[in-house]
Amino acid sequence: MKITTRQKTEIEVDEKNILTFPEGVVGFEEYQTYALIEVEDEEPFVRLQCSNIPEVAFVLIDPLLFYPEYDFEVEDNIVELLSIEKVEDIQLYTIVTVYSDHTKMTANMLAPILVNKTNRKSCQLILRGTDYLTRHPIFGNPENEG
Repeated sequence: MKITTRQKTEIEVDEKNILTFPEGVVGFEEYQTYALIEVEDEEPFVRLQCSNIPEVAFVLIDPLLFYPEYDFEVEDNIVELLSIEKVEDIQLYTIVTVYSDHTKMTANMLAPILVNKTNRKSCQLILRGTDYLTRHPIFGNPENEG
């Protein structure tokens, strides 16, 4: 599948990297098809690019890389929505806010993205009753933030 990226570059994306969000991403519910793009010199970050609107794109990271204790319950309706059969089928991401000073990057730990690696169905959860932040520092502890 060919898509145009936020950087106005047309790229070919393998179908195995096309994700379907039946409920969209928060704030972008009308867009349901995205490409997961790995850029070699941007690891461990990946890009989530809307397949038909170049301006709709996000930077993602696996939150377990910088916050291994990250844990939450996935409700049965989400398990059904994504057709999850076993926990190993899930890939977890959070949306990153990138700043010119990269040491200030944050991740939205309150709204993780779940991807079923088997069928590529995905969704963004909104966690309730947690202390997770929408702007959790990637480099450092939230208690140290002003």
